[in-house]
Amino acid sequence: MNEFGFDAFGGWDDEPSLCAGVVVRHWRSTVVKYSPWDAMPADDVLGNMRRVLSELLNDARDIDHQARRVRMLAAAHEHGVFRRAQRCSSEHIYCEFGLVLDALASVLYRGGVCGDLVQNALTILDPDVRLAEHAAMIGWNHMISSGRLDRQAPLSD
Repeated sequence: MNEFGFDAFGGWDDEPSLCAGVVVRHWRSTVVKYSPWDAMPADDVLGNMRRVLSELLNDARDIDHQARRVRMLAAAHEHGVFRRAQRCSSEHIYCEFGLVLDALASVLYRGGVCGDLVQNALTILDPDVRLAEHAAMIGWNHMISSGRLDRQAPLSD
């Protein structure tokens, strides 16, 4: 593994070898340039994105891909609930997940990966990023109370 979190020799599994911590740092360094993240306390900027990215990139190298996907979607849902509680808009959720793909590309390019392989990795990861985004939007649209999902009045977007 090099300083950018990319293992050029790959692993035993079939997923792009990226370190979630490195991707999170790149993601955070971009998102804090924009409102509302620039005004958030440092502890709140990430929300649940570290867990989402850890599961997306399979940091634990779990061979049970379905269980990993369920954990990723649960983390993304919680992220959406957290952002709703912060009064973020739905556009903020979409922006965050769009920046995930940018951070992934940045880490790969900085790690010396050629353009075609970066595009292949993004093509592989994009469906799960979109699933996570969808789960976050479901969380944003619903608040968890008393063990069930209750619809909360929509925020103005």
